[in-house]
Amino acid sequence: MQRFLPVMVGEASFTVDAPANQDPYWTLIRQLVDMPAQRLSLTDDARSKLTKLRRHLHDLEQESGGIARGFQAFVGKLAGYAGSLAVVLHLAEFPNARFVGGKIAGNVHRLMLDFLVPHAFEFYRLGESGEALKRLASYILTCEKSRILASDLTTNIRDFRGLTLARVRERVSPLVAGGWLDPVDYTPMCRAWWVNPVVAVKFAVQRKKEEERKQGVIAMIRKNA
Repeated sequence: MQRFLPVMVGEASFTVDAPANQDPYWTLIRQLVDMPAQRLSLTDDARSKLTKLRRHLHDLEQESGGIARGFQAFVGKLAGYAGSLAVVLHLAEFPNARFVGGKIAGNVHRLMLDFLVPHAFEFYRLGESGEALKRLASYILTCEKSRILASDLTTNIRDFRGLTLARVRERVSPLVAGGWLDPVDYTPMCRAWWVNPVVAVKFAVQRKKEEERKQGVIAMIRKNA
């Protein structure tokens, strides 16, 4: 999986027929595919910028262990992609130039650090555990309770069913750290949390969306039952 370059996208909207001119894109792709082999070299400026990028990626890899499973391995492969991306971007813009310049190296630097790394971080962070956390947050937003019990979670959230109290506390801990929930006590046997009233105010729009989404799903299921 770490050999892919994941991109996080927003929610899909209904398909709309609209005129689109894809000719320039396919022309460029065909041009790159048909291009004969050629020898390219980096300018001193480009080499300096790519070296700086690789050093940054190396430091990020060293520090990212344990943040999100798979993310560190992904970062470790990005330095190898830097050269490939530089070649693609260079040939797309300067097909007849032999030297890859600082502009292209700067573009690779921005593409890597401003786009690919943040998207990959979200992708690996929002794996299975991230989706479970989103379902927990959704329940808290829509249940309209000021006090949440461990039994509420194991009864109403699929990911919590069958979990021990220790595992429930572990699953809840990110929202405690984030200020959503406050334990009624700080003992190892704590099984209840106060819901921060600020959450309902701050996420009022999202709360409405979640309520409408859930009601819509139920209505669709009942309609076709």
